[in-house]
Amino acid sequence: MSEQSVLEKDLLAINAGAVASQFVGQELLLLDEPWKDPNLYYWERDAKSSSAGVDYVIAAGSAILPVEVKSGKSGTLR
Repeated sequence: MSEQSVLEKDLLAINAGAVASQFVGQELLLLDEPWKDPNLYYWERDAKSSSAGVDYVIAAGSAILPVEVKSGKSGTLR
């Protein structure tokens, strides 16, 4: 395997989460009514040493739903 192909695979693996999150965000924007200004929201804990957060927060009727995006090869949903 050449050095270039190893580097390309590493870059794809490193960016897989960001690409998945970007894709989901764009799809969520498409679900909203076209006459509304597009808005995406996220949640992040304010504590100094915390890394808690949710990728997207959406409203579905009167419910508020968290959307967490993960990338991987397992093919399972949780």
